Amino acid sequence: MNFVYITGTGSGIGKALAEHLLETGKYKVIGISRHQRIEHPHYLHIALDLSKPRLFRKFRFEHIAKARKIVLVNNAAMLGEVKHVGKLKPHSIVAGYHLNLVAPAFLSNEFLRSYRAHEAEKLIINISSGAAFTPIESWSVYCSSKAGLEMFSAVLEEELQRDGIRDTRVFSVSPGVVDTPMQARIREADPTEFQLLDQFIQYKEAGLLARPEAVADRLRHIIEFPEKYPSRSIRLDVDGRS
Repeated sequence: MNFVYITGTGSGIGKALAEHLLETGKYKVIGISRHQRIEHPHYLHIALDLSKPRLFRKFRFEHIAKARKIVLVNNAAMLGEVKHVGKLKPHSIVAGYHLNLVAPAFLSNEFLRSYRAHEAEKLIINISSGAAFTPIESWSVYCSSKAGLEMFSAVLEEELQRDGIRDTRVFSVSPGVVDTPMQARIREADPTEFQLLDQFIQYKEAGLLARPEAVADRLRHIIEFPEKYPSRSIRLDVDGRS
């Protein structure tokens, strides 16, 4: 049996990936999110708000006696307020960095600490974004936290290679523009704060948003065949027709 931890299984990519893996019958999925949306014999839900360090710092990975593969998918993220710097609420800034960057760093650290000596193949997949590479108006926290996650992934890869650890790999995957609740929030933004609003509305109206299920299928392929992906950084670019 393979074990996959996925954060943010309440909706979007996380939920789609969990359901996709469970359908294969080859995985036990441990979902980490505030709300449980999945019922399955091989699904274990851990109710946890990853925007609050006082809660997630107590989290520990479970003991796994035997497994062929153990995977951590850091998927949970929040866009936060779509406003210019100087107009953001302090708690929104703090929560955004905690969920998008601090929690993935903490979980990755605990994952390696817990399973470094395990004989299973180990993967850490950090869900990145094109926003990690491009400054977008009113997305300061989201862009910078995703950029931080990119660098965290790059440093981790460097450390694994330097330590000669061959049974563990890290990937940073940008899924493209996906039809998730986050996209719905973007389309509700104040046009005076977000000049790209019409562009994101057009993505939806033109059917250009990728389906979460299509992205989940690509992520499953990375999980099952990591040797086919020599680069840490992967851009899926799954469009609405996929």
